[in-house]
Amino acid sequence: MNKLIKHGCTLDTILNMTDDELFELIKEVNFNKKKVQHIKEAAKRIKNDHDGIVPSDFKTLVSFPGVGPKIAHLFL
Repeated sequence: MNKLIKHGCTLDTILNMTDDELFELIKEVNFNKKKVQHIKEAAKRIKNDHDGIVPSDFKTLVSFPGVGPKIAHLFL
């Protein structure tokens, strides 16, 4: 996360970087290839479907790829 924040952890930054660039920033986490896909998809949905604001309801949060009940509860 620190590498991602240093690089610029905004929707536009994430959406404009290649999958390989994002992979290099998160390669030390488990399931990193799948998380690249999840992060990109979540960023697209937040930008396009939620006007750039992360939703604050449980049902919507768990509908995002890679977000389960535990992460949704932690976020809320």
